[in-house]
Amino acid sequence: MDKALLDDLEAKGMVAFGFAGAGFAQFMANSPIRTLDDIKGQKVWVPEGDKVSYAAMESLGLSPVTLPMTDVLTGLQTGLIDIIASSPVGAVVFQWHTKIKYVTKTPLVYVMALTVIDKRTFRKMSPEDQQVVRSVMESLYRDFDRQAIEDNESAFNALLANGVQEIAPNSGDEQNWRKQTDAVIDQMAKDGLFGKEALAEIRELITEYRQGQSKVAADAQ
Repeated sequence: MDKALLDDLEAKGMVAFGFAGAGFAQFMANSPIRTLDDIKGQKVWVPEGDKVSYAAMESLGLSPVTLPMTDVLTGLQTGLIDIIASSPVGAVVFQWHTKIKYVTKTPLVYVMALTVIDKRTFRKMSPEDQQVVRSVMESLYRDFDRQAIEDNESAFNALLANGVQEIAPNSGDEQNWRKQTDAVIDQMAKDGLFGKEALAEIRELITEYRQGQSKVAADAQ
C-alpha cells in the first residue's frame, strides 16, 4: 500500500518518502492484562490527534487520556494513566518501561513514522535537486523500515531483562478485542474518516498475508 498512500499524500499537497515501521504497540501496565475485564475502566494513554486509537480504546471499555508523548512518563508516575499502548522500542527509548511491570504481547496497532514536506516548499528546489532528495530519503526510509524489525526484537528482550513480565492474553478475549475494534473502524470508514475502498484493500492484503504465513508454517511441519 505504500505507493498508493504516498501518491494520495502528494495529491493532497504533501511530499513524503516512505513509512518507517516502529513495531506493534502492545498493552503495558502495572497489573497483568489477560482479559477484557482486566482493562475495563482503566485510564489508557492515547496520543494527541489519534482519533482511531481513541475510539478503539473506548470500545474496549477503557477511559482514554489524551497526552503528548512528552507527558507520558509523568502520567505513569502520577497515576494520571494506568496503561500505555506502545511498541517495545518506544517504551525503551522514552524510558516508559521503568514505570510498568507487565507487557501483554498482542498486537494492537502498527506504529509508523514518516517525514512530510509541504509540496509548495519542495517545488522551490530544482527538479534535479528534488530527485536527489527523493532518492536519498527513500533509501533511508527503506533502511529504517528493515532495521525496525531487529530493533523491536532487541527492545522487547530488553524489557524482559529489566524485569517486565510478559503476559499472554486469553485467546477468546483477544478475538473479542478484534471484533469490537473492527466495528469501530468500520463505522469510522462510513463516517468518512478514511476511505472504505482503501480499508477493504488493506484487509484483503492482510488476509492474503496471513494465509500465506499459515501455509508456510504448515509446510514446515
